[in-house]
Amino acid sequence: MKNITTFCFALMFLVAPPAQAQTVYTDSYMFTEEESAAIELLTEAEIFTGNPDGSFRSRTSLNRAEFMMIAMRLYGDGPIDTSSPCFPDVPLNTWYAQSVCRAKALGIVRGNAEAGVLESKWRFEPARAVQYEEAVKVLVHLYAVPIVETEQNSAAEVDMAWYVPYIEAAEQLEIGVEGLVPGDIITRGEMARLTANFYAYGMGLQSSSSANSSVSTSQSMQSSTATTQSSTSSYTYDSHGSVELADGILLLGEVTPVLTSVKIFSDAQPMNLTDISFTLASAANSVESILVYDQEGRYLGRATLRSGSTYTLSVRTTDIEIPRREDFSIYARAQLKPEASGGVSGETVEVSQVLVEGTGAWNNKDMSESSSDDFPNFQTARSRITSIANAGPTEDVLVEGTGLLVGKYQFTGETGDGQADLAVTDLAFQIESAGGVSISNVQLSADGTSETMSCSIASSTVNCSNISATFGSLEDRPRTIQLYADVSVPATSDNQFLRLSLNQPGNIGSAGSVTWTDGDTSFVWVPFGNPVVRGTHFK
Repeated sequence: MKNITTFCFALMFLVAPPAQAQTVYTDSYMFTEEESAAIELLTEAEIFTGNPDGSFRSRTSLNRAEFMMIAMRLYGDGPIDTSSPCFPDVPLNTWYAQSVCRAKALGIVRGNAEAGVLESKWRFEPARAVQYEEAVKVLVHLYAVPIVETEQNSAAEVDMAWYVPYIEAAEQLEIGVEGLVPGDIITRGEMARLTANFYAYGMGLQSSSSANSSVSTSQSMQSSTATTQSSTSSYTYDSHGSVELADGILLLGEVTPVLTSVKIFSDAQPMNLTDISFTLASAANSVESILVYDQEGRYLGRATLRSGSTYTLSVRTTDIEIPRREDFSIYARAQLKPEASGGVSGETVEVSQVLVEGTGAWNNKDMSESSSDDFPNFQTARSRITSIANAGPTEDVLVEGTGLLVGKYQFTGETGDGQADLAVTDLAFQIESAGGVSISNVQLSADGTSETMSCSIASSTVNCSNISATFGSLEDRPRTIQLYADVSVPATSDNQFLRLSLNQPGNIGSAGSVTWTDGDTSFVWVPFGNPVVRGTHFK
């Protein structure tokens, strides 16, 4: 496990911004109690601005262009190329082009599928009213809400409506809007309630057990900013497993293992945390956002792409105070785009720098520190090998003969989408032997087939190259690969033994003993220990 970086903060001058004036809508008498709390919350967060006449018009519907502008305000600013239209019906000079095109670049929208029409020609239909299920899907993507596998959506995907997983994900966390069902045209007031629920979830201010109402959401926000960090009962917590730091293969469409972990230490005075930025060593299109947690696993929020390869989380509204001279740790995972939404196989993901910023609790001066520690290296893939194990006995009797089984290895993997492949293509086994024992005529086979292929021997290495899918495919199930060879055992030697092992795991920049493919990219390493797997010890 790699060491956690420690930050010790220096002080710089800061001018505090003026307080923002409260917005009051002229038609607020038409709001329900839930809508009023939701609209107030999102107006204070500068997500809503209302209409030019000062009204909100909560009972009217909103179109897809209006909703996408709200969604992109939630996501945060970022660069976008608008040199050419992103949809045939979204002209560059329209007020919503920037928001819609940014959403498309992020893989949040793709347009409306039309049979027999190329995807590049699909239309966005900006003037069409937003339906409930469409809004939920966009917000689920924006806030990296986990899609829960259920008996319904795993048994027969072909018969299931596209929106079911998104509606179920929102219902499980109780962040949908009660009474609305797929197909309903959503009003501006209902949109406010739905958006406020997701916004509060993203800020860690609404747990899955909280009541589904924007009133409780607003109260939770107010309570959070008035209490200390020790009040954590209303927060969402990390549910993604181990927090160990190690190089790995990242599956597209999923939340990753921990990318980086840093320790904050404020020496001079307590510090109010304001911003956390993560810069990647190189741009990675597959990274949709970076999820940030504190030392207790509490979800602090989502860092979004702001410029180049830097993702920034603004935590001003959560009122996190770092105690003086006490360690306070944070760590981060990434939410990756699925391949269908712009995720790219074979990308390198590595955090090169973490910048933590805050203000002094006693003098309101700026405090900041950055780290460029040696963080883990990752590579994205549509599928991956999850384990390689010895499928034979640990030890066996060494005998001489032809066509003898000299190694048996089980490969297990997983695919991230239904169209991904997964196959072993090359293996380099290290021959360990003593007492004059030697092998020749090595043949590779696998369960499920009676065919074999020849492997070559160079010095003390058995090379099985260009393994076809007949032997190496792991797409549908685990695969057991066997090695057979002619074994020579001199009669006059002592302490004889034979073992064939896969020793070198390799890394992103150096080939190891296992080469595999996800159908798009050839990978020359596996994220396992050294040796990767030891075969049966014949003696």
